[in-house]
Amino acid sequence: MKILLTLQLFLLLTATSFSQSADTLKSPVKNYKNNIQTNMLGTLGYFGLQYERALNKDWSISVIGRYSFPFKQLNQPQPIYTSRIYSETYSIQAELRYYLDKNEINNNGLYISGDAGYTHILGYVPENKNAYHIEKYPWFGTTIGYQLLIKRRLVADAGIGIQYGIKGERYSSGNNIGWEKMPYRKIYWPITLNIGYAF
Repeated sequence: MKILLTLQLFLLLTATSFSQSADTLKSPVKNYKNNIQTNMLGTLGYFGLQYERALNKDWSISVIGRYSFPFKQLNQPQPIYTSRIYSETYSIQAELRYYLDKNEINNNGLYISGDAGYTHILGYVPENKNAYHIEKYPWFGTTIGYQLLIKRRLVADAGIGIQYGIKGERYSSGNNIGWEKMPYRKIYWPITLNIGYAF
């Protein structure tokens, strides 16, 4: 249900973007090369900060940091025979974007991107902060989205992507092996729903 709701928000923002872009491009706009964005899903426990720099009107590079602690974990019932496990995810990535819309505004319009990053997942028992399991792995992926400069400096960005994890390492307190190679690859479908400021 949450995925469906997020996709609906993405489609709504995309439709709004297309309807406003024509009006935006009619008036002269200062061509800002930089913007900084934050994730609008922070109220659910998904936080993100992104810095984007235009290389020219078609290409840009970004550095993105993410942290997630889904607040729904706080409402999970206490298991009878085991402890509750909370999960935190830390991620950093670099992104190279290509804007498909041919206009004179930097960092504006429909885009596709190539992404590479590193993720660290920590699961722990909240009562004593002991690590229950840890996973860390590099990954690569791609994103398609739409970014719009609104009202001169306000930036709205919506997209969906896929991240394919390379086999990393994991640790579990439930065995005596210590660190071991992950037996599987992580696949993740990140949603971008950002708002930001151009400068």
